[in-house]
Amino acid sequence: MADLAFSHLSLLARSWHNASSLPIFNTRLKESKTILFTFFEKLVHPYPETTATPTPKTFFAFMWAAAEGVRPYVLLMTICTAAIGVFEAFLFSMLGQVVDWLAKTEPAALWQTQRGNLLILATILVASPLVVALQAMLKHQAMAGNFPMLLRWKFHRLMLSQSFSFYQDEFAGRVATKVMQTALAVRDVWMIVADILVFVAIYIVTMMLIVGGFDLWVVMPFLGWLTLYAVAVRYFVPRLAKVAQRQADARSLMTGRVTDAYTNIATVKLFSHTNREANYKTLKPKVIVEPLIFDSDNLTDYKIFCYMGKPKLIQVDIDRYIGHTEKILDPDWNEMPFSIHFPRSSRAVEKPHNLSKMLAVAAALSSHFSFVRVDLYSNGDECLVGEITNCPGGATGFVPNLY
Repeated sequence: MADLAFSHLSLLARSWHNASSLPIFNTRLKESKTILFTFFEKLVHPYPETTATPTPKTFFAFMWAAAEGVRPYVLLMTICTAAIGVFEAFLFSMLGQVVDWLAKTEPAALWQTQRGNLLILATILVASPLVVALQAMLKHQAMAGNFPMLLRWKFHRLMLSQSFSFYQDEFAGRVATKVMQTALAVRDVWMIVADILVFVAIYIVTMMLIVGGFDLWVVMPFLGWLTLYAVAVRYFVPRLAKVAQRQADARSLMTGRVTDAYTNIATVKLFSHTNREANYKTLKPKVIVEPLIFDSDNLTDYKIFCYMGKPKLIQVDIDRYIGHTEKILDPDWNEMPFSIHFPRSSRAVEKPHNLSKMLAVAAALSSHFSFVRVDLYSNGDECLVGEITNCPGGATGFVPNLY
């Protein structure tokens, strides 16, 4: 009998393989799959025409409002998940009973004595794959992609209704990151509740009821574990929520700044270049308004390069706004045969009367740095500090490159 059954199964498998290799069979199978997937993928419309309204501020109210449009499918997926948990727990119980039946009843008489229970077991075995398939289709085809897209559409329309001043005070990249992250976070919360949490809860409750039917003392380890689990959740979840919120805010702020930097790259390039001025990244940008000094708008600028607290070179900028040139001199006012940014000036530059005072000021200000440039203004008597910089000219080299 077993050999005959095996022969029939082999013939059936061969027939299926031969049929599946036919082009017309494959075409119809693919069309059936496409129709099935398309049906579930069209259940949730990701771009509804409803008017965007402000979202609630409390967590549960926000989650409920965010689920508008998918609530029936979330409920149906939850029911399927609960049924799967009951099926699996009941299946383990039934398998144990089958062992007991076989120990007490002859195999030939098993059908007559346990017909009802065997039919229930067969129904579970047949129905469970269908329920699993329905749950998977609802989860992956209907909601995994369309649910977050629906949320992004709602959040996007809500953000478009914000005022112009709102966007002036906020990073555009940060807003975009919040829209994208929040949609995925809401979907994940609903998926965890409707899929994993419900399955675990139903599975544990069903197992406790089945095991408790044998002896209530057997349930005590389950109750002890649940108590410890509840205490751990009560202690850790609020703390993890605060950490997660700080991480999400920091991530969105970082992404916003990076995005806005790329968006305004033309402006960024005015102040920073590749591998230059990285030490300024922690400074808070400010606008500095300086007073007019020495009653002139075309001052001679003395830039003193200091190394380990000692002045080494002096850059003098001449005619800065009408034909910028420069001279490089040593502390003894001897001209060097190179320049740094602009062409060397052919004009003679008079040595300031208070050069020794200027060098002393530069030495004092640079004493805490390995390298720094101290910019000074002087009218021959008075000495004023204009700027101190670690990266003069974006750390460019000398002209010509020989130096």
